[in-house]
Amino acid sequence: SYESTIHFEISQITDAKRIKNLQKAIEETLSIVSVAVNDWPAILEKLAMVRGQIAALSISMKTYPIDEVVNFLQWIEDKNFILLGFVEYDISTTKDTTNFNAVKNSSLGIFNEQHIKNYQFDDLKQISRNIFDPINDKPFIIDVAKSDTKAPVHRPVHMDNIRVQKFDKKGKVVGEYRFFGLFTSVVYYQSARLIPILRKNIEYVVERSDFNPNGHNGKELISVLESYPREELFQINRDELFEISMGIIALSGCSTARLFARRDKFERFVSVFCFITKES
Repeated sequence: SYESTIHFEISQITDAKRIKNLQKAIEETLSIVSVAVNDWPAILEKLAMVRGQIAALSISMKTYPIDEVVNFLQWIEDKNFILLGFVEYDISTTKDTTNFNAVKNSSLGIFNEQHIKNYQFDDLKQISRNIFDPINDKPFIIDVAKSDTKAPVHRPVHMDNIRVQKFDKKGKVVGEYRFFGLFTSVVYYQSARLIPILRKNIEYVVERSDFNPNGHNGKELISVLESYPREELFQINRDELFEISMGIIALSGCSTARLFARRDKFERFVSVFCFITKES
């Protein structure tokens, strides 16, 4: 194995408290990096295990076929996703909430409780049953959500949370496997029509539009979808994507401003796109 030496130079600090806080922050960051790197092979094993479980399912899906979900899990392993952490959850419910309870000793990477203390990286441990009800809702199998917490290493942006449902032998949803991390930079330069799951959403929008693919509107729609912010494509549902994309198409040649908003399904974020005329 190889190690790189990194040399930092900072302005002189004379305050003893600030020096102590800086030392503590550096030690904590290095500890997190060490655990994330050391647990990475184990997280990959979990990913392979989950992929095998999904491939063996015999349930029907409204949005994606099983093989598309399997392809996506393989795709994230192929240097398209930086795996920082993993947790397996069991589900319990109350009258109003769906609760996710971490399975003992399942946490890896930045969630490894044996090595990392006092960090809460998962903000979706309790969800209103109006948003997700495992008893009455049809299984979604896979979902990509944006974490409320920024990555403690690599780059300081909100982490991506890839949620994969866990089923019992009868096909009942009993929990979730969650992989936390960041999509790599190459993802933002790939054609969205080559990325599993995203390509199915794009196919849905194109077919529903009923545009001639060789006509002006058809080509304009593909351009809109390919240039759509990649992180939004992972989170938006296909019906919202259709409505916003068609709204953008309708702006062509118009001199009016338009605002499009998407509310995070867990009611934590709002994404806003604002289109203004060049004259403005």
